[in-house]
Amino acid sequence: MSIKTILDRLPENAYKKSVRRRLDSQNLSDRDSAWYELMIYDWLESLGKKPIPEPTIPDSSSKPDFLIRSEDLEVFVEVFVVQESEEDKNTLRQPRVLWTADTATFWRMGGRLTRKMGKYSEITETLGAAYVICACLESHLLNLREVATYFLGNEAYNLATGTLQFMMDGQIFERHADEPPSVARRYRHISALLAVKRFRDTPKSDYRLEFGLIQNPFALNPIPEDTFGPIRRFVVVSKTETQYAMDWVSCQRKSV
Repeated sequence: MSIKTILDRLPENAYKKSVRRRLDSQNLSDRDSAWYELMIYDWLESLGKKPIPEPTIPDSSSKPDFLIRSEDLEVFVEVFVVQESEEDKNTLRQPRVLWTADTATFWRMGGRLTRKMGKYSEITETLGAAYVICACLESHLLNLREVATYFLGNEAYNLATGTLQFMMDGQIFERHADEPPSVARRYRHISALLAVKRFRDTPKSDYRLEFGLIQNPFALNPIPEDTFGPIRRFVVVSKTETQYAMDWVSCQRKSV
């Protein structure tokens, strides 16, 4: 579906004017943010979620990008785009850069994500709702794995050998004792992360989006597992008295 068709479906309001202005901007970041917001709006509509753009939050001037409902839970979705750093344009020809986690693009993504993680704690604490951050990845160096690595600690990719190495130094950590550590407690208002990349089969074909979801095992308000349809998810697969183990699983859509 064309961007114009999606834009035409939006009601005439300040949000639609903002999206139209950014689409016409000379700034690539503005254009990308508007494009992804429209595509995610269309995706949420296709899931039957009836997304509300820029919902208001009581006693706050800030507005997340979308509000949806999943069963009886309100879910606020905040979208941001990560573009490849100029420093990494020739990464594969730089022998000293071995891991994706060593690149400027990875840390750019991490900085943007950390800022989003610091927002909207009132959503869960006051409203009893869920907060989901959606990272749109515009770089060949970033995939779902890199988002999980920064958020939880997981794996890093060796650009030279094509192998994976475990890294346990994420913002919340992949495995830990049952009681949330202090850094995990700080981010319990985040229910999950979405990561999305766009692809097209030929230069003339339309883009398609591929989504993945990363669970926060310590979230105050977890989202139902099928909230975002049958997408790949990084979730807790086993739990003991001393640790969680997480892995990628497929989510099957429930029959209605």
